[in-house]
Amino acid sequence: MAAKKVVQFVLIGLFVIVIAAIAAVYLAGPSILDKVLARANEISLKSTGKSLTFAKQPVLSIMPLGVRFEGIRWGDDKSDLSVYAKSGHASVDLGSILGGTPEVQDVELQEPVVTIRQSQTGATLGPVAEKEKAEAKSVTGEKPASGFALPISLRRLVLQDGTFTLVREGGDEISLSSINLSVRNIGQGQTGELECDFVAALQKATGEYIEANMALQGTARLDLPDIGLPMLQVTMTPVKGLYDRKLGPASFAVKGSVSLASGAFALEHLDAGIASAKISLKGSGNMLKPAFAGDVAVDASPAKLALVPSLSAIQSLSARAQTRLADNVLQVSSLAVKADKASLQGNLELALAPLALKGKLHCSSLDVNALLGKQEKGKGEVRGQAQSEEGTTGSEDEPQEAAFPDVDLTITGDGIVYNGVNVGNVRCTIAGSKGSYVVSPCTATIDGSAAMDIKARANLKNKSYQSSGSVKNLSLATIQKAMAQNFNIQGTSSFSWDVSARGKNGDALARSAAGKGQIALAQVRIPGITKAVRGTKQLSSIVLPEQIDSITVPFTLQKGHCLWNARLASNGLGGKGSGDLDYIGKRMDASVDVTVQGQTIPLKISGPLSDLSYTVDMEKLLKNMGKDLLHAPQNLHPREGIQKILPGGNGNPLKRFF
Repeated sequence: MAAKKVVQFVLIGLFVIVIAAIAAVYLAGPSILDKVLARANEISLKSTGKSLTFAKQPVLSIMPLGVRFEGIRWGDDKSDLSVYAKSGHASVDLGSILGGTPEVQDVELQEPVVTIRQSQTGATLGPVAEKEKAEAKSVTGEKPASGFALPISLRRLVLQDGTFTLVREGGDEISLSSINLSVRNIGQGQTGELECDFVAALQKATGEYIEANMALQGTARLDLPDIGLPMLQVTMTPVKGLYDRKLGPASFAVKGSVSLASGAFALEHLDAGIASAKISLKGSGNMLKPAFAGDVAVDASPAKLALVPSLSAIQSLSARAQTRLADNVLQVSSLAVKADKASLQGNLELALAPLALKGKLHCSSLDVNALLGKQEKGKGEVRGQAQSEEGTTGSEDEPQEAAFPDVDLTITGDGIVYNGVNVGNVRCTIAGSKGSYVVSPCTATIDGSAAMDIKARANLKNKSYQSSGSVKNLSLATIQKAMAQNFNIQGTSSFSWDVSARGKNGDALARSAAGKGQIALAQVRIPGITKAVRGTKQLSSIVLPEQIDSITVPFTLQKGHCLWNARLASNGLGGKGSGDLDYIGKRMDASVDVTVQGQTIPLKISGPLSDLSYTVDMEKLLKNMGKDLLHAPQNLHPREGIQKILPGGNGNPLKRFF
């Protein structure tokens, strides 16, 4: 019975104490709140020059212990930074206050609006003098932070229908609207949870616009100054604007940790991408002194992306590399790239200041046609003269010298295929600086039999280029495959050249090309000539050899044309000719005189390169025959002379003409 009375007495006593404490807080509350608000406004004015105001006097609540407010505002529409919230409340755990580490149980903001306007200096809050900073510290009694420990903990933060707007100096505007945010368990030694969704939009001053729905979800472990990210996921779903909605949602996921004190971070994994492209990182680095060391992986399907037309034929693209960034130098080692059946390996080093690139790349297999896909019809056709000439002149926005890196790059290859032509045993060295580069030498074999040796110079500042070299024992069939043109000529060739050009694009380079060279053909078969001769009645008795032993063709390049002369030499056959190859218009116009069995046969070669026409120049042929008649030997009977000059003319000397 006594024990029961003791328990009743203790319970009644605790109840009275709680009621007394609540009453004391309730009676003293308004006075304390006024002092707190006055001090907060004083701190705001001293540090930022802006007042903290409320539409209505905030009200203390007892159950739970906290404060409710309406129309809180800091700054105005002309301020660099302004903050407004329609209403909200915050509650505090009474026991945590007595314990010395206040725990904010619940904070809720309704329709908060934050606006930042960048000034001409790019600052968002305006400059704050050191004196003002010192005054602000003296008002608040703050001391330099010796650590990153949180003075309070937060059980729950809810933000509903918020808006954030950043207006940049140039007129670009970034806005986040319909922000809904929920944060739980934020405090030292705790693992907090984050959920957030909003609509993000970018409106550029030039008119470009992009809008997307964003969603964030994750957890964070706070052991300040260290923050652990067991999981953080971000998803962006395009709505309209620059981002092509066909690409689908973009996602970002990370697991790792970061130190606010040192800036060091570690990534267990970081994945970012869309349905048809993904990049993954794993490693460690530092944010304050930009550095990273780890693995990088890229997987994509350019055909599905359809962002780069020249790569739209590639179904699968993957890249793997070990990277290291330190002291403004990016090292890429163990680089392995695969694009469908093409593969590339090597090591690269890119220095950012000053800009420099060096390394070695090896291509084990590469089909250029498969890599680039089929070109669209009409692509590469001749453009207007004015446009091409424009390409040879400089412009006001020419790159500065600093934009050109120092280069020391070696490229090798086992098999590069273009239009069915296999280029193997490739070795090429590119070196130079400040936009002036030398390729020396570039050697390779072509289709297993021809040997190529090329030297080249490029001055990117004035867009001038020079190339010299030679190719030996190259099949004419290989040339026709490479050019995707059938000239209907067989044989082997060797040629040399020394050519220079200047221009901003391929058309300008082709038109400005100037130089000279020589082509030597051997064991040549030209069915078109044989057919043209046999199809001419006047020459039906002429027997042409099936092949020409050699043809020597010196040439010069000027204004998009290749002007050439040729000499033919073979057993029982000779000849010479000249012509104009319009390599921009892909057309040939030429004349050749072939001498066989004492008869000179004038030929015309003309038409597009894809369908060259070989014909006998009848007018010239008849004139030549007339001259031969006039110069017939005196001891010959006229009829015998005609028969001698016109083979097969037995009987009627004009028989073969009709």
